[in-house]
Amino acid sequence: MNEEDLPSLRSAPLSPHADRANTDKEVKDYVKERFRSAMQLMRNIAQRKSTILRTCEVIVRRQRDFLDRGVEALRP
Repeated sequence: MNEEDLPSLRSAPLSPHADRANTDKEVKDYVKERFRSAMQLMRNIAQRKSTILRTCEVIVRRQRDFLDRGVEALRP
């Protein structure tokens, strides 16, 4: 898998406003939940990438002859 072709994801630090004493608790909770959600999304994307990579590796191993010689060597 060519990493250069994939967009990179990163999270910004929590807003400095989220930790201020005068910030509404509801706002703090919302920002923290959105941050947790973003982190979970990034973990899910990494897991999906890993799964796709492993799947491709198995297909290439199993279908090596097809990839080298063409359709007549395709395995079911």
